[in-house]
Amino acid sequence: MLVSKPKQQVVISEPDIENALNHLNSLPHTATQRMPKVWGITQVKEWLISELPKKLKVGDSFQFGTGLWGHIKPLGYEFSGYVEDEKRLQVIISVRTVQTDLNKLIEINQG
Repeated sequence: MLVSKPKQQVVISEPDIENALNHLNSLPHTATQRMPKVWGITQVKEWLISELPKKLKVGDSFQFGTGLWGHIKPLGYEFSGYVEDEKRLQVIISVRTVQTDLNKLIEINQG
């Protein structure tokens, strides 16, 4: 008899979603500006879910909106002394508010 591995639960912190919505609302011509906050939060979650990789693994990153990136991490990774929970993964969001300036590049050499 084959025992299937329990499906990993994927979670996100509410402040991450709210920060993503605030970022989108700061941009010109964004659909979420005209929405009530609750609808905007729902829209951000829908965009995030639609772009989640099909098979999640720690370290995956994906873009789901203008200047918005999701990163797959073990739940609680940012707290000292955390115990890795294989059943739950956390999506953390990073926001990029600036665009690359091709006239101001800095070369980075490795090794």
